[in-house]
Amino acid sequence: MLVWGEVWLFAIIKTRFRVKTNPVERVLWRIFTTRGIDFEVTDTFGVRTLECTVVINANDSYKRALARCDNALRLIAANGIRTVVTAEDFPISELGDIYGLSPPDIRKLWRRTAGKIALFISGSSRNPLSVALHANRISSDLDGAVRYLLPRTRHLAVFCAAQGDAYARRLLKEFGIAVQTTGNAALTADVHLFFDPPPEHLELKDSAVAVNLFPGSHEVLWPYRTVSKIQFRWPDGLPKMEGFSGSMLLAALSESGLVSYDKLDIENVWFSDGGA
Repeated sequence: MLVWGEVWLFAIIKTRFRVKTNPVERVLWRIFTTRGIDFEVTDTFGVRTLECTVVINANDSYKRALARCDNALRLIAANGIRTVVTAEDFPISELGDIYGLSPPDIRKLWRRTAGKIALFISGSSRNPLSVALHANRISSDLDGAVRYLLPRTRHLAVFCAAQGDAYARRLLKEFGIAVQTTGNAALTADVHLFFDPPPEHLELKDSAVAVNLFPGSHEVLWPYRTVSKIQFRWPDGLPKMEGFSGSMLLAALSESGLVSYDKLDIENVWFSDGGA
């Protein structure tokens, strides 16, 4: 049962399909269920989690199923929840916008693990790769990636407008390792981490791979090879939930502080070739 007034970090929502029943069973089902929506409080991940199941009958019309999903999202939003992880077969994605609901921020998960992503892309290469990081400003995410990569890469370059040189001097003083800030480094880097949209007409070498870490980057066809999908290794001891995107669950759990970004490792990466 949904407990009004409680604070929830996020909700999990899925569908369950019921086989065709006779008219009497359907009437009883409508009387003794809350409009086909079940709420349950579980501790699947070691913390109280709100799980919502939308029950859809085999003979329900699409309009009726849509209305039931809409009602479930409305109830979730009314309880103050803003982040929702939906099952992969959940039929509705647009309705969440109506109630201010949104999925976990996958790009935030990528930004917090950017250094590990870059190293995974290098694979089993004998020589550590060279990485270029691009941003409009020095952020904690960029700084974390730099500090992770400094002892693990052959060459590291940081492009951050006017802040880049001062930041490089600070790193040299702290680590004794020089970070490049000149434009030539961008032409030779193997992997590019873009924390903000790249400038137009940026030239990368043909074998380079770009990881776009900023919101909305998945909606653009970039002219160079990019990372399109990342699969994270599921942490040991954390229960799995079938039918849900592992990355979405990890993003929600990480945002909620239930899983540390430092504990996450990359399992696989998919690429998209550049377009015109």
